[in-house]
Amino acid sequence: MVRPGLQDQALKRLALISDLHQALANGELEVFYQPIVGAHDRAPVGAESLVRWYHRRRGLVSPVDFVNVAESTGYIVPLGTGCSGRPAVNSRPGAGRDGGRPVLRQRQPVPPPARRAGLVDDVGRALIDFELPARCLVLEVTESTFTLGFDAGLARLQELKLIGLRIALDDYGTGYSSLNRLGRLPIDIVKIDKSFIDRLLVSPEGRALVQSVLDVTHALGKISIAEGVEQAEQCDTLADLGATTSRGTSSPGPCPPTRPPASSRS
Repeated sequence: MVRPGLQDQALKRLALISDLHQALANGELEVFYQPIVGAHDRAPVGAESLVRWYHRRRGLVSPVDFVNVAESTGYIVPLGTGCSGRPAVNSRPGAGRDGGRPVLRQRQPVPPPARRAGLVDDVGRALIDFELPARCLVLEVTESTFTLGFDAGLARLQELKLIGLRIALDDYGTGYSSLNRLGRLPIDIVKIDKSFIDRLLVSPEGRALVQSVLDVTHALGKISIAEGVEQAEQCDTLADLGATTSRGTSSPGPCPPTRPPASSRS
């Protein structure tokens, strides 16, 4: 016997899957931008592209609600492919501090083996179509990328690196990555999860955890991005600890495609 609560959850999930399928077909998903700022001077150094879904009945659907569904159903592939060109369009006139161009980041987990084959080709075509230098795009992967096979995921990241992209590891410390794996991954950026930042000012242990992640990240020659920074005191503490950059409500909020953040506007 299925409990009513579980049945309701299953029905809601099925409805969300159906709606997401229609949203992808109808182009209902938009890319917004949120600045990434320097931890010390809080000046924009780039922008992260964030997918927003305005549902015809539900209104704004949180990424928390639909991204995990997209990953589990395989819709993350057309979602990432459909959105990957849009950050490229808006990045070309940019003037960030990375060689005069912004760093635009796209949440695009590397899909499971059976659906991975076209990823490198899709990204390569987007770069060519929009005349975007590969170094201006940072592709983001999550720790769950490697749960179905570390070697296969590693090979795909190495292919992406060969075309000049930079790679960011999201949610580090909340999933499956070990120090050994972190050292082997061809990544350029490590994102410190918001759950760590939330504890930064709460206890000495919370501060020590953030410091340890920063120390390992920088010892390996990676850039750090602190996620979910909401307080000025958090910014100051992260700067004291040696953080590279941060993103959150302490910096300007997400901007629509027609008004990219300062770091990606000419």
